[in-house]
Amino acid sequence: MAGVETNPLTASVLVYHFSSLDEIKEFAEGRNLFLIEAKPEPSKALPSERISARLKSLDQQIMAITGGRVDGKEAAFSGLLLAAAYQVFKGSVLPSGATLMWYALILMAQKQDGDLRG
Repeated sequence: MAGVETNPLTASVLVYHFSSLDEIKEFAEGRNLFLIEAKPEPSKALPSERISARLKSLDQQIMAITGGRVDGKEAAFSGLLLAAAYQVFKGSVLPSGATLMWYALILMAQKQDGDLRG
């Protein structure tokens, strides 16, 4: 070992050494200090699939919180409508308020048409 630095703000210890990773792993695990594990395999899901899964989870959470009265699209519609009203109130009618209103209306139209993908 060549030296040690500590940082109480991050509760970390930096050890300068000349050993290999295998030697450090063997030393630490043999003394029950810590485990060095292999990195998990990166997700093979596409970003759109991961986002979709999280949105479905959020939708389920909203449904659970509201007792099934409000779903994710209705919550998004309400949020966009409130954001649009805020933008209009600030005097930013075009494009911010109008754009948010448009998105809210599209969501409502999809809900009324039964186009609830997901």
